Amino acid sequence: MIKFFPLFYNFAILLILNTSGKVNGTQCEEKIGICDKDYNSKCEVSKNGKGMCEKLSQNDVGTCKCLYECNDNGNGNGNGNVSRKNKKCNGGIGLCSEQCDESCCERNCAIKYPGPLGGYGFCMNIVGAPAPYECICYFNC
Repeated sequence: MIKFFPLFYNFAILLILNTSGKVNGTQCEEKIGICDKDYNSKCEVSKNGKGMCEKLSQNDVGTCKCLYECNDNGNGNGNGNVSRKNKKCNGGIGLCSEQCDESCCERNCAIKYPGPLGGYGFCMNIVGAPAPYECICYFNC
């Protein structure tokens, strides 16, 4: 069981690196309302994504968050007329190092996702990975 965790982190790093830096195919999320029994199907229909219920406590009603892939229209469902507001996406664009620190990561994200995409980033420490610091960008889809 102990050997599983380093292997899992290595797999996660490879997954991030293989999907990094692309708006198309990047993970996005949008809050779509209160969780109810149909929250997953609402997400599937509206975004072709997967619904996730976030609860702060067991007794909390919860907020439904839809996870989907960003596309060129920025809304996940292809109709192109929904605002980018509150649709956050993320993607890794490479490793942080002595040559490219936190400010370098922030600058590279702003360059890669400029203007209305509102790109910003930081170096994320991924525990157990051989190269633990990945530059993760967040931007509007």
